[in-house]
Amino acid sequence: AADVTVAAEFEVDGAQTFAVTVGSAAHGAVTASHAQASVGTEVTLTVVPAAGYRLKRLEVSHTNGGAIVPVAGSSNVRTFTMPAADVTVRAEFEVDPSRLFQVAVESAAHGMVTANVGSASVGTEVTLTVVPAAGYRLKRLEVNHSSGGAIVPVAGSSNVRTFKLPAADVTVTAEIEVDGAQTFALSA
Repeated sequence: AADVTVAAEFEVDGAQTFAVTVGSAAHGAVTASHAQASVGTEVTLTVVPAAGYRLKRLEVSHTNGGAIVPVAGSSNVRTFTMPAADVTVRAEFEVDPSRLFQVAVESAAHGMVTANVGSASVGTEVTLTVVPAAGYRLKRLEVNHSSGGAIVPVAGSSNVRTFKLPAADVTVTAEIEVDGAQTFALSA
């Protein structure tokens, strides 16, 4: 009986596919061109930040061991080559300080409302000053998103109020009413 040497060469089964899972992210979304892909396939990722946000970090990692997969591109379209493993795509978005949103103040009967800024970036504290005409007082003050009309929380209880600017243009409305607590002297 003589010794026998056996040589074998293995290759990745091209028919086998691996999963591409995209995690959800606050303030934006990422979509992948493939939900399943075979080894060597170029997978395209499309990044869509919410208004007022930008991509901070994008990572593709193996689900078995967490090794990072290199991602190419620097815009909102990125690509990677599918490895021989399932992968997970994770994105993180941050406020885009270069994006400004408008603060519109509607005129109010019997008084005036002003904002300390006409436009600002997300998260900026905006100060509103209410100056009712003599004999009037502030009844209601609202700050509404221009996209959908959601009400923005306003802090304060005097004629100076503040709010944090959301990632949307806003409109400030005020209702000013007669000050019922005011007394007048009558002469006969």
